[in-house]
Amino acid sequence: MIAFMFGFKLQRMNYDIKEDLAASSKSIAVIGGGISGLTFAYRLLKSSNNTYKVTIIESKSRLGGWIQSYIHDFSTVLEYGPRSMRLSGSAGRTALNLVSELGLEDLVISVDSNHPAVQKRYIYANDKLHQLPSSFLSLCWCSSLFSQPLMWTLLQEWWLTSTSNDSDESVYQFCKRRFNNEASIQLIAEYLADPICRGTHAGDARALSMKSCFPQVYNYQQKYGSVTSGAIYNRQSPLDRNDSPLLKQAIRDGWRMWTLRNGMETLVERLSQVLLHEGVEIKLESPCTQLSITQSNEVLVSTGQEILKFDHVVCSLPAQNLSTILPPEHAVLAETLSQIPRVTVVVVNLIYDRLFPAVNGFGHLIPSCEDCIVLGIVYDSCSFPQLDSQKEVMTRFT
Repeated sequence: MIAFMFGFKLQRMNYDIKEDLAASSKSIAVIGGGISGLTFAYRLLKSSNNTYKVTIIESKSRLGGWIQSYIHDFSTVLEYGPRSMRLSGSAGRTALNLVSELGLEDLVISVDSNHPAVQKRYIYANDKLHQLPSSFLSLCWCSSLFSQPLMWTLLQEWWLTSTSNDSDESVYQFCKRRFNNEASIQLIAEYLADPICRGTHAGDARALSMKSCFPQVYNYQQKYGSVTSGAIYNRQSPLDRNDSPLLKQAIRDGWRMWTLRNGMETLVERLSQVLLHEGVEIKLESPCTQLSITQSNEVLVSTGQEILKFDHVVCSLPAQNLSTILPPEHAVLAETLSQIPRVTVVVVNLIYDRLFPAVNGFGHLIPSCEDCIVLGIVYDSCSFPQLDSQKEVMTRFT
């Protein structure tokens, strides 16, 4: 059997594959050693009492995929990929529970709802920074970017008749439909949805799926009839009895995001240590070049150096990479996967040897209408000053 997974939707895949593996001990290959592949292997072993023989096959010389941290000058932490995680949603809770399971609680650095990095977020437009509303009261004021208060726009959306159905649409089209007067379209679609899509997905709001990229907001309209109603009436899911003390503390103290003291790659390093201790074999510098299925339904994995045989293969590769290694009998799927676009993002870390007192907040995003190749700038030293050098004055940006 060959199974595919993308992103962080691991929990559902775990249950699906577990039913198929229940009969007896099986050999399983996980192709891709990013955070998805590592977490899948970890959850599989935890749920099966370590009865499976698991092998992780990674093309590069390191694990972690996009997660990569660098310690500059023995004290300053720079991130080449994700630099923090939000607590919101089931994925945020699951990640913090994982941190607790791995014994990393003492390395967590948290940011609560009163922190400047939460209260102050900006949009760069018309050659200046514009602060976004961060409280109920600020929604009632006009801002330098918007000619009318956001509250008025939200109230209009609240009373708009819902055309709830299960069809998909782009983020931009969703905003145009829900905020359907001319002023609101510019307000919400151009200066909020567009830069947020650039900041979170490095993508175009006119091409990204609302249902896939922002499922919580999409479900607000499906369940409550409007986005505004959902934001007001939706209640956070209650804690589970198996949730960790760390997660309970985070919710009690109002955490909004967190990172790890030695960088997010600490999570990757601890996961790999646990997996190796549990008997998982990790093959680095082993790019998978071809998958094929035998007459006995075993899967052959070719790496260029050797051909390995497994009962099951789980792929956590980007869609276009996966399309090039699928067996010939999956040509239609391969063609579909090859047409899924992706982008590459350049991450630039800047360190200045002086303070910038005026830079106070999480950062700013830049709408596509500004015709700028820069997606945004994160004010790292404001969010997590603990990761700055403790020996000298500095300010970090990404």
